[in-house]
Amino acid sequence: MGRTGKASQVLAPYVATGWWKAAETVVELLEAWGRFEEAIAQAWAHLEGDG
Repeated sequence: MGRTGKASQVLAPYVATGWWKAAETVVELLEAWGRFEEAIAQAWAHLEGDG
């Protein structure tokens, strides 16, 4: 597992609780890794209460 997978794994439980800062961090990381569609999907899911 690469660094991106490890970072996502570490943050996932915090995102699952609804903690906005964790979701924001995941979105920023996805953007930095060039995974823009995933970043947008993650942000929308969190805003809609599914993330």
